[in-house]
Amino acid sequence: MSDGSNTGQPAVTPTPSTAPPPNTPAGALIVTYRSLRLGIVLAVGMIFLAVIWEAARAGYLRGSISSYFYSPVRSVFVGSLMIIGFSLIVIHTRHRWEETCLTIGGTLAIIVALVPTTVPRCEAGEVSDGTVICRATDSDPALPDWVRDGVANNLFALVVISLIAIVLTARYAPKRPDDPRPERLKYLLIGYAAALVIGAILYGTWEWFAEHTHMIAAILTFVFVGTTAAFNGSSLHRPLNPETYRKIYRAVAWGMLGVGIVGVIAIVADVPDALFWLETVELAIFAGYWIAQTRQNWNRESL
Repeated sequence: MSDGSNTGQPAVTPTPSTAPPPNTPAGALIVTYRSLRLGIVLAVGMIFLAVIWEAARAGYLRGSISSYFYSPVRSVFVGSLMIIGFSLIVIHTRHRWEETCLTIGGTLAIIVALVPTTVPRCEAGEVSDGTVICRATDSDPALPDWVRDGVANNLFALVVISLIAIVLTARYAPKRPDDPRPERLKYLLIGYAAALVIGAILYGTWEWFAEHTHMIAAILTFVFVGTTAAFNGSSLHRPLNPETYRKIYRAVAWGMLGVGIVGVIAIVADVPDALFWLETVELAIFAGYWIAQTRQNWNRESL
């Protein structure tokens, strides 16, 4: 989790002809920054490819992308979301509120990876002796013991490491003398730590919360990413962004909101595979947003 603030000064924008070569310290930093941004897009691509392969092999779609955790896609699904989450956390921006949204969104993406959705109750297409296989029953609950044990282990590691990262951020994050509210970072870090601890406690003590943690985290991930898109599309907060890119970012924010509303209506109306397509389109919009940001900032030192 890195510190960011809006300096009010134009970003340094080296052109391809003036960018330092990659075998210099400055050039290596630029290459690392570009690779980090590209890695997020490639991780999304891995999820899509793994799901497409498994859907083609099985001959049917599961109820959601998240339910592919209970399939051969599991390693790619978890690993890719971990990559995306950590990358969103460590990428530095020039405005603290955008930085905060990316950090929270990245943390939630990691939770989506570590806390799986409930086992689908009946997975159409999985048939044994003419009977559709039902995974979740009274004897095989929506969150089996092996899932609960794994989540407890993973959340423990996540919370402890996150608290260590918060302490390191508070200790070593650069302080800006021109920041009008230097204490704001302290409050954000305290709130971040409290939310993690409270969330872990609720998961272990509240059954409803445990069964819906994945869904809550997934929804909030898109909310915070969509907020950063709206932030970048604002002429007030991002006056230096070219108007073309601001239009793209506004379209991303409205697209995420619109698809979410339509998706919820479709789910309530019991449209087949509605949740799967909702997650797919939202993930595709996120990938498009990140590609646009990567293209805009390819030769820039900051977002």
